[in-house]
This record gives sequence, structure tokens and C-alpha cells, in this order.
Amino acid sequence: MPHTNNGAESYHRHLNAEFYAKHPNIYMFVDVLKKIQQSAYVSMNSLSQPARTSKFEREKRQFIVTAYFDYRRQVLTRKEFLKKVCYR
Repeated sequence: MPHTNNGAESYHRHLNAEFYAKHPNIYMFVDVLKKIQQSAYVSMNSLSQPARTSKFEREKRQFIVTAYFDYRRQVLTRKEFLKKVCYR
């Protein structure tokens, strides 16, 4: 749960949490900035790629979608639809 709704305050809170001393040396400060930048790049790049799913999950989803469309076209009754998809 975020402690603030302000992005700058949140960033400053996370930045301060990385340090153990009030005045860290420049090398430690730069390393922390690099770590934060790297995690931001990973987060941004992972958002643009769809999540990977297993073959089993794709087949399961396709089976349920096909059964749903059969139900909507009234090929299956509600009871038949539920029987078909209840264990998937």
C-alpha cells in the first residue's frame, strides 16, 4: 500500500530508505541511483511485453472461449455449458 499519492514524495522516500548514513559518499550515492534507474528500466520494458503463458493455459482459455461462444449461439444449454467448463 503506498504511503503517499505524490510521485516525488514516493521516490524520495525510497531513495532515503537505501542509505544507512545521513551523508553517504558519492560512490554509494551513484550506485543507489544506478540501481533505481535499472529497476525503472526493467519495469518499463516489462510493461510493453505481454505476459508469457504456458501452452496448457492457452489451450484452456481457448476451450472456455469456444464453449462460451457455443453457449451464446445457443448450441449449448446453460447446463451443458457448465458441465463442459466446470473442470477446466
